[in-house]
Amino acid sequence: MTMGSDPTGAEERTVLLAELQHRVRNTLATMRLIARRSAEFSESLEDYTAHLDGRLAALARVQNVIIQNPTAGVDLDRLVTDELTSALAYQDGRTRVDGPDLRLHLRAAEPLALALHELSTNALKFGALATPTGRLTVIWRIEEGEGGPHLVFDWLERGVPLNRDEPRRKGFGTIVLEEMLAYNLKAATSLTFAPDGLHVRLTLPLTSRTLHTGTGHASPLLHPPDGQL
Repeated sequence: MTMGSDPTGAEERTVLLAELQHRVRNTLATMRLIARRSAEFSESLEDYTAHLDGRLAALARVQNVIIQNPTAGVDLDRLVTDELTSALAYQDGRTRVDGPDLRLHLRAAEPLALALHELSTNALKFGALATPTGRLTVIWRIEEGEGGPHLVFDWLERGVPLNRDEPRRKGFGTIVLEEMLAYNLKAATSLTFAPDGLHVRLTLPLTSRTLHTGTGHASPLLHPPDGQL
């Protein structure tokens, strides 16, 4: 039997091509969004270039994981480890990561990777990874909540004295944490500036939109709250 006479093979190729086109469109839309929003919060061309490069690198890392096995979902521990490794967070033993095995849907992996990149970059420049006394703990658990199970994800920085009088500008990272995650994943985000460091808690429902079930396909990943690119 030739390839031309194999209806099953032709159908599979059509599905794969449609999936590829869908992913390419979503990736390009995500890149446009990152480029535009990075420009809004950059003070100079050099600042813009550095931030854009880091965010696109985070996007590339999660895409690399997806490409390795597109039907397997994305391991949350791998997502966290990749971003912390890129920020050199494991060099001196001051970082702890712990949580149950959890595989994310592709649509959840990309915005979470971008959020982790923003947190890691901030910690490296201003937080727990910027001072010898700093400590970083990243932990997560699954809790039963209203409507079903939820992922509770905690990012805790300690040993970082904060100046409560210093004004805090709402930057790109805050937009990702408070708006993009809410829009895409129905996540609730709390940011607490404790006396010795930052505590970020993400709580998101584990549904077919966020949790890998073994049957999902790639879906739209990042869109701004107004749905406009």
